[in-house]
Amino acid sequence: MVFTMHLLAGFSKRDITPSLDRKVYLAGFGRNRVAEGIHDRLWVRCMALSDGRSTLVLAVLDLIGLFYEPYTVELRKMFKNMHLVVASTHNHNGPDTLGLWGPNVFTSGVDSKYMDFLIRQIASCISEALEHLKPVHLRVAADDRDELAEMQGDGRPPLVKDPTLNVVQALEDSGRPVFTLIQWSNHPETLGGSNTLITADFPGVVCDRVEKETGGGALYVNGAIGGLLSPLSMEKPLTDPDTGKPVEHKSFREMEILGLKIAEIALNAVEEGETVEEADVKVRFKQVFIPLRNRVFRALAGLGVLKRPLYTCGRLDQRTGRINIPGFGEVEAALGEDVLSEVGVLDIGPVQAVLIPGEIYPELVNGGLARLPGADYPDAPFEPVIRSHMTGRYKLVIGLADDEIGYIIPMCEWDDEPPWLNNSEEPTYGEINSLGYDTASVICESLKELLEKPSQ
Repeated sequence: MVFTMHLLAGFSKRDITPSLDRKVYLAGFGRNRVAEGIHDRLWVRCMALSDGRSTLVLAVLDLIGLFYEPYTVELRKMFKNMHLVVASTHNHNGPDTLGLWGPNVFTSGVDSKYMDFLIRQIASCISEALEHLKPVHLRVAADDRDELAEMQGDGRPPLVKDPTLNVVQALEDSGRPVFTLIQWSNHPETLGGSNTLITADFPGVVCDRVEKETGGGALYVNGAIGGLLSPLSMEKPLTDPDTGKPVEHKSFREMEILGLKIAEIALNAVEEGETVEEADVKVRFKQVFIPLRNRVFRALAGLGVLKRPLYTCGRLDQRTGRINIPGFGEVEAALGEDVLSEVGVLDIGPVQAVLIPGEIYPELVNGGLARLPGADYPDAPFEPVIRSHMTGRYKLVIGLADDEIGYIIPMCEWDDEPPWLNNSEEPTYGEINSLGYDTASVICESLKELLEKPSQ
């Protein structure tokens, strides 16, 4: 017999802004972009949710991403009697935590002292969220108004977006929110590559406004942001409510207005949302080995720029050897065949969330896979469309969850060789930051298997 339990929830946050007493290389865009100041603080925000038997903690970082190994694995060793998910907003204006944006291609931008500080702050945040669990009920909602899609740009064919905004709010009996979780899909890169100030970008504005309005905590998680889903190419310019005129593009004011709009939509949606008094908290993870086809990533791993282990046949493989890479010449490269990562599924009453370890293309989530001229594998089988296998009334996609493996691209749309996709005169962007053409198959098939497996 299964007994449904009353829910307990907690929230905490910690400042993870780096000190500027030494160089901070900003992640995203080009290399050697050094921070010159701080516009607003970066945070780790943690929500804890328990049904009395199973406890979930979701930690969300205002960062570009965090590798599964060593970081998520290390944190889970500290907190063994719970389910921990460590997600990133994919902020392009925080410190390099992956290694790709240092002073040059051969030098990591990761500061080991900052990473030690970061792990301590995340652990402290998790502990505090767990220490202050309170009885709650949930209010959940979804909104798919046209305005949400208009604030997204899609920079690569086919034109497919994931505009739905989802909200999960935990409230005490008094009606005071403990936390509000907002999930939407858009790259946090509103300022473009010329910005040199640290900022949490629009997700920080969203959380600040929701926390101010509700008196509780707030978290923002990104969804299907692959395919260059970005505010840099949004369909309609945002209007500044103070002037009635289009806001300056790539400005802090544009970042602010975007965040305030998302916060307003989320708060209005959850006000009319569905109330959930009791629910079970069910969490399922599945480790996956993903072939490393990207020869540049292989070289960067061999040079120590990308610091994550590789595997061959399921076993740690630390071999290196000289290989030739166009544009690099002959370099020392890691020879392990696979990257170890993870997918997951969360079920909380009517809410179901899939955990995706990177930037997945929206057509893999919602459908719309296309066979376009110029693709390298035009006859490749379509991967399972994720939402078609989800069963919750509210279907959340949490990207950058527990890892950042880069772009997750449908094989039928993979384009690493000319002629270029859809008869374009320029090469497509995406493949350069992907593990390989079969990454999507591994991720989508593994999620399908988890979704079809009965919950325990």
